[in-house]
Amino acid sequence: MTKLEPSRFLLEKLSAEHQNGTWVGLELLPVAGEILALGGDEDDYERWVLSSNLWHSYTCSTGDSVVAQERSRAGAWFRAVRSPNNWNLEDELTGLATRISAYNKWPNARTAHRDRAVALAFVKFCSDHNCYTRTLSSYELAKHTAGISQRSVHRALMALLDLGLLREVQRADKRTSARSTRRYRVFLRWGVTTRDSRNTCKSSLSQELQPPHDVWAKGSAYKGGPTGLGLGAQRVWEVLTDEPTTVRQVSEVTGMKTGSVRRYLKILADNCLAGVKPGAPGEPTLYFRVDTPLDAVAEMRGISGVVETRHNAISGRQHNNRLAYPGTYWRPSA
Repeated sequence: MTKLEPSRFLLEKLSAEHQNGTWVGLELLPVAGEILALGGDEDDYERWVLSSNLWHSYTCSTGDSVVAQERSRAGAWFRAVRSPNNWNLEDELTGLATRISAYNKWPNARTAHRDRAVALAFVKFCSDHNCYTRTLSSYELAKHTAGISQRSVHRALMALLDLGLLREVQRADKRTSARSTRRYRVFLRWGVTTRDSRNTCKSSLSQELQPPHDVWAKGSAYKGGPTGLGLGAQRVWEVLTDEPTTVRQVSEVTGMKTGSVRRYLKILADNCLAGVKPGAPGEPTLYFRVDTPLDAVAEMRGISGVVETRHNAISGRQHNNRLAYPGTYWRPSA
């Protein structure tokens, strides 16, 4: 067997420190790819990784179980062999977000907008933190949605587990407490079919990873005062384009009932976000997207800053929880 001669690039990667909060597979992928390029095999990969500072710094700082560590190490090699120099976590998460945006067969029609919004928020959170396995509380995730309460976020997470989009991972560092957060893994290949491995929707590509906006905030937290247009209106607005379309066509894309679509289109039109084109006699009315700045609509409705206010309120509650229950948190806030 020929001895593998490591390159300077490989030695630099192996001697690097693991970045906490980053999925170790992202750091191992270039290592696996370089070993493949140098003519090495899986035995070379295992030998060099297990003796590296990168792996040692990871295992000494992670809460992942030994099984999860081994799965990440083997997974990086598998992906490098299957798709050399082609697998990218950011691309996978973006593709997943696109499929979530285009998905129109949510099991519960009443909570479809909520579940979709929470799923996209979770994927965006993973994208921002370069990971697809994360220990995350419903409080923290609620800060990244447009006014969805913590309880609603929790229910949405349970629905996403049932749907298979998320999978719960056993925490090696879990404490006995009802307040403990759960650890989730995103199923990156959710929604992929053998016919179309990148099921994209043109009208959704510009929206799936955008931060929540005040215009779409709506819920019990804002009863008694001005509200946003809601997540249903957001979904309809996302699928509208410059090309006029009918209520039925929007219904087919979104999976909503035609009555709901018609109601949301009226709301959008009343707020200068959709245009109406009367059809010829006997023909249906057509609707098209109007790109009025969302900030202007939020200001007109008097809700500018409502998402940030909600974010700050949850952060304050988290801070108070850490002070009141210090034994259930690893790092109580200062």
